[in-house]
Amino acid sequence: GPLALGPVTQLTQDLGLTWSPSMSDDGRLVAYASDRAGQDLDIWIQQTSGGPPVRITDDPSDDHQPDVSPNGALVAFRSERDPAGVYVTTALGGDARLIGPEGKNPRFSPDGESVSYWTGSWLAPRGPVNQQRRETLLVATNGGPPRRLAISAGDPTWSPDGGGLLVFAQPQSEGASLPDWWWVPLNGAPPTRTGALDLLSGAGIDIDPALPDRYPFPEEWTADGVYFSAYLKGGTASN
Repeated sequence: GPLALGPVTQLTQDLGLTWSPSMSDDGRLVAYASDRAGQDLDIWIQQTSGGPPVRITDDPSDDHQPDVSPNGALVAFRSERDPAGVYVTTALGGDARLIGPEGKNPRFSPDGESVSYWTGSWLAPRGPVNQQRRETLLVATNGGPPRRLAISAGDPTWSPDGGGLLVFAQPQSEGASLPDWWWVPLNGAPPTRTGALDLLSGAGIDIDPALPDRYPFPEEWTADGVYFSAYLKGGTASN
């Protein structure tokens, strides 16, 4: 049926760049990246009930791509500091810990015990293995050795039960490339190709291998299915 829409509420009042919002499961706080304190991006926390935003990172390099843990206690984010990668800090701020060297787009597991992320060039094709290959990894929230889940794969999205991840990958099979979203279970079972690429292409979604940022991006996987942001053929952004 049609989506029931309520009133739209503006949560932030920043004059500069504000992006990459992430909300806690209880809906009480939002983490986002903003340059409101200067030229670099920092991570800020905003209570949805009101009050001033709280800056929780202050490194002179950009901190962005925040993700709030399910219980709202922690925030994982990508930092361009030295060394660059995925860091975790508390929602109150404080010392940030590096848990994913060179990592990007961290996402907490549904139970909050693990963080997924990917490594590789920002503009590396979602394509064959090369010197800029993308890898999807998993690391414990409290740190430790990362576990490689998939190569030539990125943009991981957790299943609602935490049993695995959806990744965009192009593995090689008998000399033929098979670009698509793949289901990667955490129990050691082989990855499974979903066929989502053909489904989205047939639905009028713009998919251009020469433009990696034009690939549909899975924003969230809920009990209702996977929500993608994408461009329709003709250049119109859609969800």
